[in-house]
Amino acid sequence: MKKSIKLIFGVCLAVGLATAFTGCATQLPAFDPSLPDSETAILIIPKHIYIVTIDDRSAGWENGQVRIPAGRHTFTITSEEYVLVPDSLGLNALTGYRSNYRRVKQRVGPNTETYTFEAGESYTISSQMYNRGTFDSQFVEYTVNPYTETYPENLMGFLIEAGMGNTWDENLYFGIAIPIKFPNVPIFWDLRLDANYIGVSGDYLIYKRFFPLLDLYGYIGAGIGLGAAISEDTARLAVLGRVPIGISWFWISPDLDKGVEVYLQGVPTLGTTIPDFIFPYGSWSIDIGLRLWYEVFFQ
Repeated sequence: MKKSIKLIFGVCLAVGLATAFTGCATQLPAFDPSLPDSETAILIIPKHIYIVTIDDRSAGWENGQVRIPAGRHTFTITSEEYVLVPDSLGLNALTGYRSNYRRVKQRVGPNTETYTFEAGESYTISSQMYNRGTFDSQFVEYTVNPYTETYPENLMGFLIEAGMGNTWDENLYFGIAIPIKFPNVPIFWDLRLDANYIGVSGDYLIYKRFFPLLDLYGYIGAGIGLGAAISEDTARLAVLGRVPIGISWFWISPDLDKGVEVYLQGVPTLGTTIPDFIFPYGSWSIDIGLRLWYEVFFQ
């Protein structure tokens, strides 16, 4: 009988401790659960970031999203970051000017940060490891960015693109382009130059965020391109339909006034040439590009 009581007590204690531990790991602050969505905001948390407290109340949030009341909140945050630690005996001791350090992933923090959340909006939190002169003075900076499913429509996008492709008549080509996206105009323009043609293209792109925690987007679009042959023995204009399909990484500043985008895309085309009307005529290409996004004064 005593053994049975001890066994039952032990099981209950184990279950209780497990429940308490799990509860501590996922405990939510004592916010009013009846608060309507119109008075709350959503915070999306990547895998490597841990929110320990919010407004001095235990949270234990990680890897997912939580709904919080709108307004200003103070967080205690830790994260797993790659840091440099002394390595006088390891492999790195034989290489480079950082020979006495090695790169390891470890928990850093806690840091205390304060942000203001607007009702009805969603946000992502991110972290970045920095060094102040020496490896021994590393610190982590946390930022909150408004979550969006699409590109920053109100900003100007501009910089450089490079790629290679093959025409349907088996001419391999390499080229460069200047991508331009004007604010609040839903067309992505390219000024293009390669070994065969100089031209311009315009594409309407549909962006969709498919890895919310990594700032990755996929896109597909439709457009048209016009190109003129630039060789001395050819006088030809190509009119082509385009279907760009790509993947894009965005970083947008917390103030939504500037950003960086890196993208990789494939573009099949189909059309004809003028005046000889070769049809079907077209090409495929693979391009990699970089856009800087920023506010402009004439908006």
